[in-house]
Amino acid sequence: MAEVKICEMSPRDGLQYLGGPDAASSGRIVPLESRLRLIEALIAAGLRHIEVASFVSPTGTPQMALSDEVGAALDPAVVPGLELSGLVPNVRGYERLAATRLNVVAIFPSANEAHSRQNFHGHGVDHVLALAGAAADRARADGRRLRAHVSAAFQDLAVETTGSDVAAVVRVCRAVLDDFGCEYLTLADTNGTTNPARIGEILDAVGDSIGGLSRVGVHLHDRYGTGIANAFAAWERGVQIFDASLGGVGGSVAASTVAGYAGGYMVGNIATESLVKLFDGLGVATGVDARALVARAGPVLRDICVAAGEPMPPGVMLREALLN
Repeated sequence: MAEVKICEMSPRDGLQYLGGPDAASSGRIVPLESRLRLIEALIAAGLRHIEVASFVSPTGTPQMALSDEVGAALDPAVVPGLELSGLVPNVRGYERLAATRLNVVAIFPSANEAHSRQNFHGHGVDHVLALAGAAADRARADGRRLRAHVSAAFQDLAVETTGSDVAAVVRVCRAVLDDFGCEYLTLADTNGTTNPARIGEILDAVGDSIGGLSRVGVHLHDRYGTGIANAFAAWERGVQIFDASLGGVGGSVAASTVAGYAGGYMVGNIATESLVKLFDGLGVATGVDARALVARAGPVLRDICVAAGEPMPPGVMLREALLN
């Protein structure tokens, strides 16, 4: 039976911008206990790779201020094969992760100059890539596993209607796989505007350069409701690794800004439960129980969103109603 790997992003990408930049002062920081309940419910539903935290400065992402506590409270050894990852931008972020038991380090260079400078305090692609490489060197030396997100892989965030620089995407991918030692990467549709044809173009270019797509996945946002179509296009090309977020929560603040929302409305991730049902229908194994995912993890996430002043996406409420 064909299989795919689904990497759950809701505890990190889903929560990181909940409540906005004033989440701390407005008392909307998601408590540690709620985060842990969400992660436990995701594990119970069969997810075996979960990105749980981001070891970045809490200034721009106050919801990630508890990342050290989240990492300290979790132990991947409780379930065989469980991968708990943390996002790190640089060596300092890695050192914080290294004080926990998290067993996968996720680096996140960008393939687009405009996105890189917007997300990394004015620093360009090469500078950010070097920061990620230094963190990867430390992780490899410590025996920790590595994965990568390559941001802005499909579209140019400076000019929404323009495609990404294919040569830049390929160069960043080769660096994180060949030079930094990442086991795999996911190509991110950061602003959620790509389409199945563009998915195929970029995957073909990257696959031709590195000798196939066995180490390449996708991280899809769902701004125009095309996330599932894009996932299917990637799967048809041979992709077997998919990032997703329960309920489609989360997204990119940089993409939100480009879309004219000033960071106040996220473009949304592809919904994990929708992705699981897609593959269930195709006869492709995910190891995830969609019903358990919505029934057990869904209410926890709903309570988190309500407490942070953010509504759950309508599709999730509908799916919960159908299950109940």
